[in-house]
Amino acid sequence: MTHKILKDHKIIALDTMVFIYYFENSSSFVSKIEKVLKDIEDRRLNAVTTVITLSEVLVRPLMEGDVELADEYKNVINSFPNLRVLEINQYIASIAASLKAKYKIKLPDALQIAGALIGNADLFLTNDKQLKKIDEIKIVTIDQL
Repeated sequence: MTHKILKDHKIIALDTMVFIYYFENSSSFVSKIEKVLKDIEDRRLNAVTTVITLSEVLVRPLMEGDVELADEYKNVINSFPNLRVLEINQYIASIAASLKAKYKIKLPDALQIAGALIGNADLFLTNDKQLKKIDEIKIVTIDQL
């Protein structure tokens, strides 16, 4: 069953940490994340993320020389049902620049949020409490679920 915070949202955007916690199974948030991903998989929610997520989740396995695991992560993200992975284009880059300038956030965060906006998401799921200051989209942290 979809969490009450998420149920009124047709499209949610997923920050990289959602996938890192899920793949590494190393956080107290894993059970919450599994429920969200199940809702997406079962079409109760649609989701969007950007290629920034892909880039960020691949770092650890590649640092450890585990190309197979990196490929597995890539395949999971690229083939996950009801998840769109957006490329970064000039439009997203321009919106990200505005968000970075306005809120003084890191560029990857700005790109993710810009992608969320372009992907018509009305909620951004993250674990970065510093992003709560963003007004353009509802920011929900995993611990709120």
